[in-house]
Amino acid sequence: MKRYLVFFACCVLLPAQVGAPNVGSARFAGHVFAVRGIPANFLVAKTPWTSAAAVSFSDAGGLLSQSGTVTLTGPDGASLADYASGEAAPILNIDGPLATAVAWLPAKHALLHWNGKAFILQEVNDSAFAGEVTYVQLNSPRMAKLLVTHGDATVSAVTVSVETGEVLSADLLPSAHGHAFVQCSFVLSEEKQGLVVESVSGERRTITLAQNPLPEGDLSIERMSTDWLHISSASTGQHWALFLNSKDLSLSALPVPPGESKTEAAQ
Repeated sequence: MKRYLVFFACCVLLPAQVGAPNVGSARFAGHVFAVRGIPANFLVAKTPWTSAAAVSFSDAGGLLSQSGTVTLTGPDGASLADYASGEAAPILNIDGPLATAVAWLPAKHALLHWNGKAFILQEVNDSAFAGEVTYVQLNSPRMAKLLVTHGDATVSAVTVSVETGEVLSADLLPSAHGHAFVQCSFVLSEEKQGLVVESVSGERRTITLAQNPLPEGDLSIERMSTDWLHISSASTGQHWALFLNSKDLSLSALPVPPGESKTEAAQ
């Protein structure tokens, strides 16, 4: 009987000792929290590990912007380099190794990217396209892709030379609408009650996030890690973690950190 009790106690205690898997980091109301757990059972840390006005994370590190400074971090959150951008609302992205770190600086009309040793700034002649840049991605050391939302809510994919700032191509994405985002080879864009995920082959999948139509531009997307996205709704105050790669898609509710109100956390 005593042996059975010892065995039972070990089985109960073992999961707590192993700990919840690390998912990434998510921003709530300007504070960045670690997220752990498994799908449909996520835990957000009780206290933030830093503050930021915009973030993007991959498994290799992160980009954060706060008070006009863009910071590159390692996988442990330690600062590796800073750049005084002076931007209030830069568009950040890092979706792989540190060499994929890139930012669009709208006030400067410029790309900022990490070349492995330093941040490099390149002004872009964006007179060739009119609209709001909602996403930026470094496709190669020489080229970057921007997703641009126009006044009529249509979306274009614009390819820009990182070396010269020249616009190389601009192609309308006929199925995308409103603020758009890229995850792996998928384009995510707004739908009345959520998001549409479209593959390069044109296959579309709708992710319903609300029962009623959402206001235009209501949803925000930031990268928590390579395969995880943090989605938030400004109108409902709800948060979700979306796992999306070439093999799988899954959506889970994401709790608001202790002490943060839903509406403030969604901003």
